[in-house]
Amino acid sequence: MPVENEMSKPHHFLGCPGVLNIAMSAVAVLYGFVGFAGYLNFGEQVRGSLTLNLPQDEILAQTAKILVACVMLLSFALVYYVPVDVVWRRIQDRIPARGHRWGMAALRFIGTVLIVGVASAIPKLELFMELVGAVCLSVMGLLLPAIVETVWLWGRDLGPCNWILWKNCLIGIFSIIAMVSGVAYSIISMLEHL
Repeated sequence: MPVENEMSKPHHFLGCPGVLNIAMSAVAVLYGFVGFAGYLNFGEQVRGSLTLNLPQDEILAQTAKILVACVMLLSFALVYYVPVDVVWRRIQDRIPARGHRWGMAALRFIGTVLIVGVASAIPKLELFMELVGAVCLSVMGLLLPAIVETVWLWGRDLGPCNWILWKNCLIGIFSIIAMVSGVAYSIISMLEHL
């Protein structure tokens, strides 16, 4: 939404082919290719991040790790834009207008230090990412869209025999089962690696 709000022609964001569809398709293809190539190369020994499998003593592998770090550093501001925007809208009225620039800088700095602190405090970050993924993917990717569609269409047209309601109930049940099993698996993995 922030990208759409900043576009000069926001109607080009959605639709077919829209900016969102083209960008997400390209990202999915690239991630799929890198994951597939990594699995072909390393097999069952592949680790949580593909760069962890690269040899420590080769210059090309070290260059790849440095480039990945640069990508993370440079893309963090884009990923971090939405949470900062949401928090800033809630606190900007409490800060005098002349201090808005310093307030925004302080908010970004404190949030960044907090995120880096959490990432540094967790020894096996991929196990924590499994836990976050199990909760976030099932809730935000499956459960919330089903709830929003049901609430939006409630009292209107839920289709013949209320099929949209039944579909969303099945999606909700599936997402809860996926979340519980994913959280249980990630907690068991964390306990095994203690």
